[in-house]
Amino acid sequence: MLTFIQNDRKFISIEKEIMNSNREYNAIAYGKQILEDKDILATFNEADELQIERYLVKEDKDYIAILDYGMSSPRQQKPWLSLLWIEYHIS
Repeated sequence: MLTFIQNDRKFISIEKEIMNSNREYNAIAYGKQILEDKDILATFNEADELQIERYLVKEDKDYIAILDYGMSSPRQQKPWLSLLWIEYHIS
């Protein structure tokens, strides 16, 4: 069962773990493979500015994704999904 938990700065370590699961994307999007606390805090600050809701997605006991959405996109002023980041593991 999936559970959506409103995300805030107290979950920074969980969010950092999820975001650092895809180092290749981080290199493209952030210019470095491993994000630090300050990088995660910057995403929270940007979300605050854009009035984006942030959620962690939990499957049973495991946090598996980050979901951000807003009710008014900067360009279209319509609801939008600004981030869906699913933890990435290669077995």
